[in-house]
Amino acid sequence: MEEIKDVKDVKNILKNKSVKDMVIAGVVVFAVMIGVAIGVNMLFGSSAKIATADMEKVMNVHPAFKEAMTSFQKEITAMQERLEKMTGEEREKEQQKMSQMIQQIGLRLQEEALAIVTEDLETVAKRKGYAYVVDKSVLIAGGKDITEDVLNFLKNQEIKAEEGKDASEMPMIPVE
Repeated sequence: MEEIKDVKDVKNILKNKSVKDMVIAGVVVFAVMIGVAIGVNMLFGSSAKIATADMEKVMNVHPAFKEAMTSFQKEITAMQERLEKMTGEEREKEQQKMSQMIQQIGLRLQEEALAIVTEDLETVAKRKGYAYVVDKSVLIAGGKDITEDVLNFLKNQEIKAEEGKDASEMPMIPVE
């Protein structure tokens, strides 16, 4: 199998009608929920502050997504190694089973990473005073693009994590 480097590679692996249907249904439900929320806000006179973010760009650099891709690659490599030891009909059956497992693992890891990405998006949106964040590709007009704000937030998180590692790895000198 090929190495997974970005969101597009995962999308290629997950090309399956049922997976596509689930994703499309999720996007439609999400869009309807946003529409209802905006409608309710407009009905009661409060203005909804909407931000957009380039989700593909954010996910490609987000540590949680990178970690998910690494885990996914390790799972695939382990499955390939097991498969190489098999022959004949046993190999064919196992290959079909592994194909389904790969899709399930990919979806699970993607959902876990997306939950963390969503948390970070919500944090940035709240700090900036936005009530809603929509994928940039979904919103036709309006909304403030906070992609760069999210990327800066992630860089700051990485810097803090690195500073924390450096301090904890320093040798302790006893003070008498």
